[in-house]
Amino acid sequence: MTRGLRLLAATSAAIFCFSIPASAFTRPGDLDSGFVGTGLGTLGTVQTAMGNAIPPLASGAAVVVLPSTEAQPDPKIVVAGSAKKDGHSVFALARYNSDGTIDSTFGSSGVVTLPVGDGDAAATALLLRPDGYLLVGGWAMQGSDRVFAIVMLTPTGGLDPVYGDPATHTVLTPVGTPDSGARDASIQALTLGPLNSVLAAGWALDGSVDKVALVDYAELGGVNTSYGPANTGVVLTDNGSGGALRAFAMVPAPDGGAFVAGDSGTSGPWPLLRYGPDGDLDWRTLTAMGGGGSAHARALLMQTDGQLVVAGRAADGGADRIALTRYSETGALDTTFGSGGKVITPLGSTAGASGVVDVLGRQIIASGDATVGGVQGFALADYDQSGNLDPTFGSAGTVFTPFLDSGGNPLPGVSAAGAVEQLDTKLVVAGGIRQNTGGKFALARYITNVPGSSAGGVQGPFSGSPGGLTPSGAGSGRAGILIGRAKMRGRTRATVHLKCVGTAVYCRGTLLVRMTRRVGRHHKRYKVASVKFNVTSGKTGTLKLRLSHRAVTVLKRQHRLRTAASAKAKDAAGQTYRDAVGLTLTLGTGH
Repeated sequence: MTRGLRLLAATSAAIFCFSIPASAFTRPGDLDSGFVGTGLGTLGTVQTAMGNAIPPLASGAAVVVLPSTEAQPDPKIVVAGSAKKDGHSVFALARYNSDGTIDSTFGSSGVVTLPVGDGDAAATALLLRPDGYLLVGGWAMQGSDRVFAIVMLTPTGGLDPVYGDPATHTVLTPVGTPDSGARDASIQALTLGPLNSVLAAGWALDGSVDKVALVDYAELGGVNTSYGPANTGVVLTDNGSGGALRAFAMVPAPDGGAFVAGDSGTSGPWPLLRYGPDGDLDWRTLTAMGGGGSAHARALLMQTDGQLVVAGRAADGGADRIALTRYSETGALDTTFGSGGKVITPLGSTAGASGVVDVLGRQIIASGDATVGGVQGFALADYDQSGNLDPTFGSAGTVFTPFLDSGGNPLPGVSAAGAVEQLDTKLVVAGGIRQNTGGKFALARYITNVPGSSAGGVQGPFSGSPGGLTPSGAGSGRAGILIGRAKMRGRTRATVHLKCVGTAVYCRGTLLVRMTRRVGRHHKRYKVASVKFNVTSGKTGTLKLRLSHRAVTVLKRQHRLRTAASAKAKDAAGQTYRDAVGLTLTLGTGH
């Protein structure tokens, strides 16, 4: 047996991540068995009863991950939707620990139910501010009008007392013009602007036509009247010929503007629009999908090269299918993606996407829901950068997940709302389960990339020091971490070579190594080693790992130790990110 430490590495472009037990024995697309929640149904899925819950209906903004901090070492998952309370639909949120259990420190036993406006209300968008406060957007009734509605919650789930109206601490904004005496509008996406301003996107009825609606808000909730035409703070956009357009997804543009995607109402092509920082419409493109029937975009992604991926559902062959398009920054279809810039993927009898993420700069994963064999559930489809399904992911590139009752029977009424990449190559999908006896929030967590697998382009094992991997972010102004071969030095020590790559000045952070042991039917985690690093860009640093007593004990018994690690780093621009690392420690002969 040779002395050595073989490392497989994978970089992650996720904004909010944290380390979890090793997943080296799973395949991309598998449910994460470390996500246990209440234990009901299948490991990797969570169901939370919310009274007569209404699933979140927004794009990927309906679920966010709160990163770990010194004050809060265990990261949290937050889902926003609606529930019935005192006869009305209200804003509802639930916060979860990293293992899927309810975080009892948030709101009332992990749940917040919040009446907004004069009657019914629904939360359809969620945004995490840098200070840990949560902005929740949607709609609420104000008299007979349905209006834009926003509240801000503290990190513990309480209303921020200085936000919005001094009496209610909410922001209600009538948008559009009434039809038959009432306004009708809803926020569907939120994004953060300069100085903690917030841009809300959705739709509003303007006369008799639904239009894309944008409203710019100041930090404390007042409408920014310098945004949009005539100093109103509101922008309304139709399809260019007086027809309907609605916004359901938004990402910020590099210049402070925004890209918006949605649909043309109940039928027609889906739109992609580009707005400048002041709300002026720069361009608008309409794309017919499938057989030319209805197309509904529900998610939008900007890739590191500036290209835009839109995901949703499109009618094709008489049924809805998962649909994606990719565009340049100027709105032109990318003809190298799929067929002329479009991808249509059938799954079961009907399917659609409501979330899309880019994993490691190599995988594009669309998440949503589908009906397969009469059963409803969550759905994933994994594509390479050319729009081809990855045959190593799930079943020939797709995954279908039903939700089960306590008797193992599939539940009806399952729909997905959005997804967020997190947890070192993991993906959380959130949605709901509509039931007559009481609705539920529904979550599932999936393995999206496994060290050593071809999915996601992971390279390994390494044969040099360092070597083999081009991290995401390299050459784009950010830093990445490259880990090569490490050697054992005695029973309790190992040396790891780490290189900082990219255009940043340095990579600074901590390499944390954990191991997972199976004990009966359960898995236990132990800390193996933790070491800080500060490496100048383009240079190689040497890390000395001192193995824990538990790790040495296991090495003596088993000669080999499966572990998982995460390198949390910050570059010179202040961007924080993590690289996931899979390790196998091997005890050398004679130790």
